[in-house]
Amino acid sequence: MIVVCDDKLSELQAEEKNLTSNVTAVVKDDINKLLAGKTYEQLNKLQAQIQQKLSGQEAVEVEYWEQQLKTITVWKAKAKLKAMHEIVLHKRLEQLRRKQRQEAIKVQEELETALASHNLHVRAEGRQEPIIEEVLEEEDDSLIEEYDMSMSPKPFDKLPREDKHFEIFDIEEDMKALREKRKEVLRNQFIPMKIQQKKPTVEEEEDSVVSKVLYEREAAKDLDEDEAIFNIEEELAKTTYLWQDKYRPRKPRYFNRVHTGYEWNKYNQTHYDSDNPPPKVVQGYKFNIFYPDLIDKSKAPTYKIEREPGNNDTVLIRFLAGPPYEV
Repeated sequence: MIVVCDDKLSELQAEEKNLTSNVTAVVKDDINKLLAGKTYEQLNKLQAQIQQKLSGQEAVEVEYWEQQLKTITVWKAKAKLKAMHEIVLHKRLEQLRRKQRQEAIKVQEELETALASHNLHVRAEGRQEPIIEEVLEEEDDSLIEEYDMSMSPKPFDKLPREDKHFEIFDIEEDMKALREKRKEVLRNQFIPMKIQQKKPTVEEEEDSVVSKVLYEREAAKDLDEDEAIFNIEEELAKTTYLWQDKYRPRKPRYFNRVHTGYEWNKYNQTHYDSDNPPPKVVQGYKFNIFYPDLIDKSKAPTYKIEREPGNNDTVLIRFLAGPPYEV
């Protein structure tokens, strides 16, 4: 693993420093394609052949073959890691299969115990001898309740039509089918569990589709020459709501613009002209705030202007709306 990590680090460092090499990227890709998919033994054999070629007397391109030897060392490390990963994975799968078999055997034993006790209970009832009860000659008449016909179900000779279509299962057949299903589970190999889909977060659930569409539509509009995006908001203290158990408070989507322009006062008229205009100043604001999930739609959202504490030059604009939006 250290060999693989060092190789990747050197590659990233070379990319950051834009280091050039005689062995081009195309040649490196060709070498990697040649070595990919080979086993550890095949790489060892190829390494020995290249070392023999370099130690021989024939003329070879030394830099290319040395680069290939270096790459073979990395691929040998990758092959070892792959083999180790397969061993660990195989042991993990075997452990899961063993656990499944143990659980299935345990359930089967419990089922057989329940069936055995049921059969013994039935046989015991069949062999039961009649019990002779002694009846007291004198009974307290006050303890005997008067028979009421409404307390007994009405007898009927024929099944209703809807009950005739029900499929009847014998308890022994049902238990036999259950045992066959459990044997089928035991015969199967490792059964992967279904991947559960990621549940959306609270923010994703609360984010209305309608407000998202309205926001994207407004954001897609082009800005005029005298407009700029204005999405600055002030963090306020959290507030506790009486209706938060039913309707979780949320922040509405918004897309705001600020209108800018030139102020041609006497000073600017003296020092600037149309070719050399003065700095732009803010001339107005346009607030696009979306409340598609407003519960009480009869009350329109409002706003109020508040003085910013400790700053007399700026003010805060607070937008107010009903549930489920934050105040």
